[in-house]
Amino acid sequence: MRGYRLTSGDLISATFGDWDRFAIENGGARALTVQVLGQSLFDSIDGPATRRFLEQIFYDCRRNQSVMGQLYRCDSPQVERLFAMRVLPLPASGIEVQHRLIRCRALAAPAWPGLPHLRYRRCSQCLACNFGGPWVVGHRFRLPSGAVAEDAVCPVCRGAVFPAVPPLRRGPQAADAGQGPLR
Repeated sequence: MRGYRLTSGDLISATFGDWDRFAIENGGARALTVQVLGQSLFDSIDGPATRRFLEQIFYDCRRNQSVMGQLYRCDSPQVERLFAMRVLPLPASGIEVQHRLIRCRALAAPAWPGLPHLRYRRCSQCLACNFGGPWVVGHRFRLPSGAVAEDAVCPVCRGAVFPAVPPLRRGPQAADAGQGPLR
């Protein structure tokens, strides 16, 4: 598990778990703890739809003082990865965001032939694509050079945010740790 803590203004105040190892393994030198502390989380979020989506989850967590959760994809060119994100309220309107790897597997070769579309919408959470019709899930596409993906959050992912079950407390220190298992 890895994650970070945010201030009430969404500045990164701490990282934990295997944050730096994951950043290094994935070519993310700019995501190392020393680089992100004190920075706005949203400086590293691409696309307005993804930003609004996360802002809403964070707002709901803070307002309701409830733990929120979301499944999302975070693939590399060779590996498909499914994560569970859990957002926990902290004192002074801070939050802790935990990320746990659920599944990791090699990506298969593209299942579809090349597509002629130059502009399409791509869900930042599940990586489904929309080429003007229904959302298509689970495929890699060969698109013409110059194809532009517009940031989006598909209707399925938008409706899939759920209140998460808080971890069982096992003593007075557990309330402060905020690092119980994701469920």
